[in-house]
Amino acid sequence: MMPPFGPLLPLLFSAVSLFGLQGCASHDSISVKNTPASFRGDNSGIDEAPRTEMGFSGPPPKSAAFVGLALSGGGSRAANFSLAVMEELNRMGLLEQVNAISTVSGGSVAGAYFALHSDKINWPRARTLMVEDFITPWAMQTIRPDNLLRQFWTDFDRSDIMASVLDEKLFGGATFSNLGPVGPGRPKLFINATNANGKIGYSGVEGVRFVFDNTTVRMGLQSDIGAYPIASAVMASAAFPGVFNRVTLERFERPLDTGDDQPYRAKAQNPRQFIHLMDGGPADNLGIETLLEAAFSHFFVSADDLPSRESGPCLLILADAYQSESSPETELKSDPRSALDHFIDTDFFDSISVMLAQRREDMLKALGIRDEVSPSAKLNSREILPSGLLGAFRQAIVNHGSRRTGTIDLYYRCRGGGPEPRECDMLPRFASSVKSGVFTCKVWHLSLTDISGTGSLDEDNNLVYSEARRLSNLMVSHIVDRISTNFRLTGPNRCGPRVLQAAIYQAAAYLTRDLPSVKEICDFSSEAGIVNVDVCMAPSRSQPDIVRIAVEPVSGLRQYAPSEFTQTVEQPLECITDEDFAARAEK
Repeated sequence: MMPPFGPLLPLLFSAVSLFGLQGCASHDSISVKNTPASFRGDNSGIDEAPRTEMGFSGPPPKSAAFVGLALSGGGSRAANFSLAVMEELNRMGLLEQVNAISTVSGGSVAGAYFALHSDKINWPRARTLMVEDFITPWAMQTIRPDNLLRQFWTDFDRSDIMASVLDEKLFGGATFSNLGPVGPGRPKLFINATNANGKIGYSGVEGVRFVFDNTTVRMGLQSDIGAYPIASAVMASAAFPGVFNRVTLERFERPLDTGDDQPYRAKAQNPRQFIHLMDGGPADNLGIETLLEAAFSHFFVSADDLPSRESGPCLLILADAYQSESSPETELKSDPRSALDHFIDTDFFDSISVMLAQRREDMLKALGIRDEVSPSAKLNSREILPSGLLGAFRQAIVNHGSRRTGTIDLYYRCRGGGPEPRECDMLPRFASSVKSGVFTCKVWHLSLTDISGTGSLDEDNNLVYSEARRLSNLMVSHIVDRISTNFRLTGPNRCGPRVLQAAIYQAAAYLTRDLPSVKEICDFSSEAGIVNVDVCMAPSRSQPDIVRIAVEPVSGLRQYAPSEFTQTVEQPLECITDEDFAARAEK
């Protein structure tokens, strides 16, 4: 997930200019945004945000099933893909049944925006906002003289500036308390970051994954999540190392309970203590582990619910904006260095990308998506475009079913029973031998790397393609696979943000209309009482044909012969301008 460095060159100059004076700086703490929590006499929290509570209580929703949505990292590519997937799920009737959304990095931008507006969201307005360029205003504000001084003399940093940009453009000063109550179409929101301190430090719970939920913030930090800015949480989730600084939260101390019923407030420790958060990708770039915890909590609300909730259906939907890291442009260069590499070697970004990719593969295997890796499992536009197109597609058709759906078994162990309260804990996947029981979640994996294998069914349930659809699959995959991982939509030559966004939306439509997998998911959802199968299988709203109106090398192509596929896609891909795209899309 290599970010662009053009906007960072001024930062390099300022860093070098101030480096010699760094030791003299006296830092005031103005960057910490969290506040002490208040507690009642019974130790319960005050001013909590119910839509960030990991536990579930009260009567079950319309269905006893748990439906979870995970939105992966990947900058503006992930933000737009997440929003597009949510809009498609809304059309299918699934979004209003989602109990919890777990987000990471770029997915947190779209996930938090949706959670803030929920059942009242204006989809066209949201789409317009997600195409915004967040990097340029951030870079310009970062090099302003007053901000340079603040960064030098205080703990104000680049992440604070990006948080303010996100707040101005998307969140309008909202805090977690503004999410309101849980309800239909108003799922819980769990924003994930990575804790650079390595542990949270309460009740024996530790680990590098930090979740902005009521329990973690209240019990781990003695802090009030309801008053915390959503933009700052999103920034913590997206604070990619080397580009942004860590986001800092203070850990407060709860006074001794006086024994009366009067509310009391946590206070600063002496000396003060802090935790430092960065991009959620190193902990879990898919956001799935937090969703598994939420599913477990949903099924075991209390000991009384255990028998009925244990067998409830579970559906996990994963919007995965992962981008293949191989680059044909780099493979053709003897010196792959960028301008910045002459000052600071950026190989560490590649190292992070490799680790994230391996962690992703491990998690997909656990979810049953990679249990049986077919020859086409790593199929992407770069590998199949030059040759063997039709054969590769036939192979993808044969094997694609095992790549988009899977199952994962969640093991648990219970203690107590009888006169004693029964308590159950989720076990690690490798500890199945000591389990008390297991429940299974169905997984639907929507990945930008899988566009090329999508298709439709004929009357005999055979997967078929038209030649035009095959070309469209290739070109959409070709475009989205080259969209950079940063907070500005950039991609192939002359491809403006609106063209790139249209390609992402078309990819989401293809993936959620891939009939073999969507039929399986809709049948499962119907049997579980989640959504009516006829609503779930309703035709997709048509998307502008990105190939027909936006990609110049294809504009004159009318006969889709295999040889012409190869000749077309081997040419450098160039798009028309955003203005021409808008004009053609209206026709």
